[in-house]
Amino acid sequence: MRSEFEETLKQHKDSLTDELEQLSKHRQAQLVEWDIEQNESNYEFYFNAGWNAQQSKVDELQKRVDAAYDVLTELKEMSEALHHRWQIFSDSIALAESEMIDMCVKELEQALNGGESK
Repeated sequence: MRSEFEETLKQHKDSLTDELEQLSKHRQAQLVEWDIEQNESNYEFYFNAGWNAQQSKVDELQKRVDAAYDVLTELKEMSEALHHRWQIFSDSIALAESEMIDMCVKELEQALNGGESK
């Protein structure tokens, strides 16, 4: 079974030799085919070197994405905690305001009743 690299190289070689033969350049087609076969290991080495270089860039970018995701997750958790605290604080303020209004209403009622308690 051929590797993907070997299959791609064969397709390239076949395509190139077909084009040269269509142009009646049979000798050049033979030389190209021979050259590709002789240097296949070099081509594969350079292909793998390029692939590995690109893969290390991808790996580095993935690390950065993962780190950013972790920071965003932490910020989201902090935001949710702050929202919860704010909700409690906001509820406390609303309760305190309600109690103050009740006290004011009672004082007004008392004042309107001539200072008598009900």
